[in-house]
Amino acid sequence: MQKQILGRPPSTTEVDSIAEDETPSQLDSIRWLIGGGVALIVLIVVATAFMVSNYRDRAIKNAEREAESVVSLLARHFDQELGAFTAIQSAFADKVKGIESSDEFRHQIASYETYLSLKVKLEGDTATPRG
Repeated sequence: MQKQILGRPPSTTEVDSIAEDETPSQLDSIRWLIGGGVALIVLIVVATAFMVSNYRDRAIKNAEREAESVVSLLARHFDQELGAFTAIQSAFADKVKGIESSDEFRHQIASYETYLSLKVKLEGDTATPRG
């Protein structure tokens, strides 16, 4: 193998002599090394893509499960609130069922006692913890 002298480019005869100096087994080793490196890079890219896809699928499933849980909790909460409201409404309807005249109805509904009764029921309903 000849070296490049004083920065001048090698001539074609020098290039030919460099190529002749390398044996076929060295060229095969270099090709195998390059091929193995390329194969390793491809394998890493494929494995990374698979892992990203797998992580994405798991994240989507977790988000769906959390959303279903939130929807279930909200539905249960609204059912409890509507049940409490329905109970108060039924108690109030039972109280005014026996009223015969419109004047008596106005007097009963406009009374301070009815106001306090509804206030206590509503405050008592919101003050009780739900489990």
